Amino acid sequence: MLRHNIPKENRHLQNSWNKYGEENFEFIILEQCKKEFLTSFEQSYKDYYEHFSGVFNKGEIVDCPSRGCKRTKEHLLKMQKGKEGKIYHHSEKTKQSISLKKRGIKISDQIKEKIRQSHFGLYASEETKIKLSLAKKGENHPNKKLTYEEVHEIREIYQNENISQQDLANKFKVSRGAIQRIVNGTGWQI
Repeated sequence: MLRHNIPKENRHLQNSWNKYGEENFEFIILEQCKKEFLTSFEQSYKDYYEHFSGVFNKGEIVDCPSRGCKRTKEHLLKMQKGKEGKIYHHSEKTKQSISLKKRGIKISDQIKEKIRQSHFGLYASEETKIKLSLAKKGENHPNKKLTYEEVHEIREIYQNENISQQDLANKFKVSRGAIQRIVNGTGWQI
């Protein structure tokens, strides 16, 4: 990559390569290890050599170079504008990978407290509460078993025919309590 002048991975290293030339760089193998230990070895060598000049790692943490980097307000605004209107979705493979990496990770009490403090004092506006409430009513509820048409049909049958709530529950494969809430108007507001 360096010989082809493609600064995609590390612009600082590429600029130094271009300025001082290949003959002023030396690449050596410090230690051989198994792939699963590579990141920890790289981090320890990076920490050891960071006080010497000529170290070209981009960030404090080798497996996540941007973590811990300080950005200017202008840079943050530019990043924010670049994301406006874009929707990012992870592929199923990426979702599975993230899930596997997070499985079994225990969150420390200190982190839990930080999360709690970050939400402390935040209250949803009345408008937001109404939107959240409407988003999970009726057919929009994630656990719904009936459609609006079926609820209307249940009310019609119960009012016009001599049929018990238990028979309606069996017919529509829901609990008798659900039928009771539908016919009394305490559940399923249409």
